[in-house]
This record gives sequence, C-alpha cells and structure tokens, in this order.
Amino acid sequence: MSEYASVLDKLEQELLRPFALPEGFGEQFRAAVRLMHMQSWFHEADQSGVVIAGMGEVEPFPMLQEYQIGTIAAGKLRFAKVGEARVCRKVSAIVAPFGITEMVDIFYRGIDPALEQKLYDILRRRLSHRHAGAGPRITAAQAEKIVEDVRKYVTDEIIERYQSPLIAAVDALPRHGLATMAEALVSLTALKVRMSVEMADTVGGAIDVAILSRGDGFVWIKRRNAVPEAMTVPPIAAP
Repeated sequence: MSEYASVLDKLEQELLRPFALPEGFGEQFRAAVRLMHMQSWFHEADQSGVVIAGMGEVEPFPMLQEYQIGTIAAGKLRFAKVGEARVCRKVSAIVAPFGITEMVDIFYRGIDPALEQKLYDILRRRLSHRHAGAGPRITAAQAEKIVEDVRKYVTDEIIERYQSPLIAAVDALPRHGLATMAEALVSLTALKVRMSVEMADTVGGAIDVAILSRGDGFVWIKRRNAVPEAMTVPPIAAP
C-alpha cells in the first residue's frame, strides 16, 4: 500500500480537503482503497478478460493462460491469473470457452449449466416437501444425498455421451477443421446474444481465425479487412 501513498495523498488534497470531514476519515479512505485495490477482486463494470495461448521455446505442447484485467491504480494495471490449460501426453485435446460460454457449454455438455442447476434446485425443493410432511418422511441429509447422487449420475452421462466423444473428435480433427469448429462456435454464440434480450451485445461482427503450431507458427485462416480491396475507392484528382 505504501507505493500508492503519494497518489492517495494527492487525491485527498484535491477531492476531500475542501469538505469538513470528520477526524479519522483519511484513514477510513485509505482502508476502503486498500480493500478495493489490494485484493484479487474486480468490479463487474471495470473488468475484462485476456486469454494468452501459445508455446514457449522450451514447451513441446501448447498451453493457455486466462487473466482477469481490472483498472489502473497508481499507473499500474491490476490483473489476476484465474486459470490455465495445458496439452500434454496425457491430455491430448482441450475445449476451453471464455466470456459468454452458454452455446459452447451446450455443445460441449449437452445441457445449459443454468438449466442443469435449476433442475437440481427443483429436485431439492420437491424433496424438502417430503421432509416437511407431504408423503414418506426423509431427512434433510437424505434429500441432499439424493440430489448429489443425481448430480453425479448426470455428470457421468455428460462425460460419456458428450465430452469424451467431442474431445476424441477434436483430437482427430486436422488443423483447418479445428479452425472451422472454433469459428462456428463463436458464430453460434453471437447469434444467441443477438436473439437474447437479457445479454449485452458483446459478441458479433467479423470473426478472425488463426492457427498456431510449432511447425508453421502463427498462420491466419480468416482475417477481416477494414476496407476490402474490391471496394477500395481510388483517390479523386484535384481539378
């Protein structure tokens, strides 16, 4: 917190000094800033995400790292690493969605995670009615055990019927097939966002597609142009 001391002193002088604030307010002000900027927490309105994928000089297989990006405090960008995924000899393929993941989750798991959770909540409520006296009595612990057993059964079915076959297909696809699949998933997500009244329009427009491999490096498969060559207007000569 000491590295922000000079910035906080300046802000206190400019913003707070003109007001008749109670004694000790400065310390409370610093405590609030400490809670806001010294924790791995970002306000929803001030955060974004960055995913970095590739291979280092000593890495035989690709990997990716996901970061949550916040605001700039005292000239320094606030960020936190929230996850990573690595391809290795035991894990030959990965499908990792980011941002708005609903359509990819449905494609990958066969069911919307929100709908799946709602089904568990409905089952839990129905079992609680029996716990309250409607029908044969069961305890709260027994009801929760039933919900967890159903959740495990559904998860096993998802892995067997959806995730494992998809990963096997991804593992066998050629590079251009992977690029086509990735573009299709982004397009489905963009369509879902446009058709929804509850989602912000954060996905859409032209989709850039590239392949990164150790042999060929970074290769564009599909790249948008600001002004297509066929539509370029020649300059008009001055009279």
